[in-house]
Amino acid sequence: MNGRVTALVRVATDLTEDQMRALHAVLERYFRRPLHLEVEVETSILGGVWVRVGDTVVDGSLRGRLETLRHHMRVQARALITRPLSAPHLATSPVAPEGARQPSEEVGGL
Repeated sequence: MNGRVTALVRVATDLTEDQMRALHAVLERYFRRPLHLEVEVETSILGGVWVRVGDTVVDGSLRGRLETLRHHMRVQARALITRPLSAPHLATSPVAPEGARQPSEEVGGL
């Protein structure tokens, strides 16, 4: 393959020739070496591009982004659930200030 490294590329739909050339140029600039693209259509990625060159994986797929978002939301939810309440007003009982009228006094004792 003339010193080219193979890049496994997964896309959600077939690429046009122009899209293929543009992707090839972008990936060669990104990885700073000549690449041979092996393109697979993988509808499960939903959109975007997933690329593996050697041990390096670049996941620009919509599925990958959604999985990352789901992970972050779970982490945040877990943090909110396990965080102790820090509302001091919940720890004390409500006490009317001295001299304040009680609700029953305002309505004529009803």
